[in-house]
Parts: sequence; structure tokens; C-alpha cells
Amino acid sequence: MCSPSGWHSSAHDSAGSYGAASGVALHIRTLATGAETMLRASARKPVLAPDGHRLVFADTTDPSRLKMLDLDAPSTAPIAVSPTLDVGDVVWSPDGTTLVYNVYDQPQNCDHLERVTWTGTAWSAPTRVRDCAVTGEFITNLAWVTVP
Repeated sequence: MCSPSGWHSSAHDSAGSYGAASGVALHIRTLATGAETMLRASARKPVLAPDGHRLVFADTTDPSRLKMLDLDAPSTAPIAVSPTLDVGDVVWSPDGTTLVYNVYDQPQNCDHLERVTWTGTAWSAPTRVRDCAVTGEFITNLAWVTVP
């Protein structure tokens, strides 16, 4: 992922190769200098906000709970986005105020969709927007589509 502020983020497994292993580390590289810094030792599925200043990821040390990093202050503690466990794919709204993500429901063998909204200082409580126990859906990919 490239940000407008001139850095590139990547996920590396413990052996240093790119991948989606369970023990993935999150790094940023300043494009101007090539200097690389590890932001998190255990993160997966990072998704950059549309403004390029925030990043959400699933924290593998906290049952894959969704967290957000402020990339303008990367040494600050990540902010919990949702108390939901085992978050899957995540997508930002185009204005960067809302996240929608899927949550696997093992007993039902399907995926729920939940939504949270950023207030500027905290995330709202999750709202279930699709209940797979009702729909029976197994959702594998998310995309935010804006219809004019």
C-alpha cells in the first residue's frame, strides 16, 4: 500500500517473505530513504484508510480483533475498533468514516457483516448489517460501491 505522504506498508511473515501467515509483522518503508520500520509484530490483513493516515488490521495477539493505527503517530497504542473476535476482510467507506467487515460464525458456518463508524475519537459499537443465520451467506470478498 502506498500513502500520499510518501511511504509504503507491507506485511512480512517471520521468515521475511511476503505472505498471509498467522504471525505476520506490519512494516512501513519511507519511499524517499528506503528506511523500513516495523509497526506491529503481529498483525494481519492491513487496510489503509482513504486519507492515507490511518490503517486497520487484525491483531493476531488479541483473537484477531480489529484495531486502528494512526500513521501520523505510529508509536501510539492502536485503538480498538471492535470487540468482535475473528474479523475477516475489512473495507473502508470512501469518506473514511465507516468500516464494514465480515465475521465468521463457526456454528452456523457462514459470515455476518458488521459496521462501525469513526466519531473522530472513538469507534461506535458494531451494528450487524447482515445476519448469516438468516441469509445463510458465506461472504468471501468485500467492496464498497458508491452508486451515483
